[in-house]
Amino acid sequence: HHSASMAAIVGGGPGPRPGEASLAHHGVLLLDEFPEFQRSVLEALRQPLEDGRIEIVRGQRAIAFPSRTMLVGACNDCQCARGRDDCTCTELDRARYARRLSGPLLDRVDLVCRLEPSAPVSAGAWPQAEGSETVAKRVAAARELQAERLAGTSAHCNAAMDAGLTQRRALLAAGARARLVAAGSRNLLNGRSQDRVLRIARTVADLAGSTYVGAEHFDEALGYRLAPARSAA
Repeated sequence: HHSASMAAIVGGGPGPRPGEASLAHHGVLLLDEFPEFQRSVLEALRQPLEDGRIEIVRGQRAIAFPSRTMLVGACNDCQCARGRDDCTCTELDRARYARRLSGPLLDRVDLVCRLEPSAPVSAGAWPQAEGSETVAKRVAAARELQAERLAGTSAHCNAAMDAGLTQRRALLAAGARARLVAAGSRNLLNGRSQDRVLRIARTVADLAGSTYVGAEHFDEALGYRLAPARSAA
């Protein structure tokens, strides 16, 4: 719940004891109404998102809890939560709501996805989509490619690559490299967000079975980074 305390989410207390961010290690932590959490709690999540661990200092002693979790933060466009057509918020209200998520925190978020209202669908007219088995096979094949490419390194998958390894093993084609330079010249990416976009682009290429990251893979990854930050992170 968005009223959860720092100790409940990050950890702490007289023990200290791990919080939800550590209890979700190697799992998923869903924080609904993401901007409604205390600012101090949100900012404390920067360390686990960056390092995969949480360090709590008590006196002369520091205790580290593992926290390599997939964080999902869900939120509305604005505080009234009525949607675009019925929104009662002013532009100032919406800007103030968006600022609850700081730039340094959003820099550590890999994907920002906006969920649009779905149109009514009549019975029997649901759109056809890939089955879970088909998607699972594609993911497994992508993980095999990652394991081969990262053999002999400290990383087992793209998400575990540090900045240096990302630069060496992303394997950008000329088109993707040109897109990266262009994004940097337009100040769309800083150092931290650039590494995250490259890791996502590398994963998109792996899912497509491509040895090199092409311009289309980079564009898709950058699109996730530039999506409206007031939706769902």
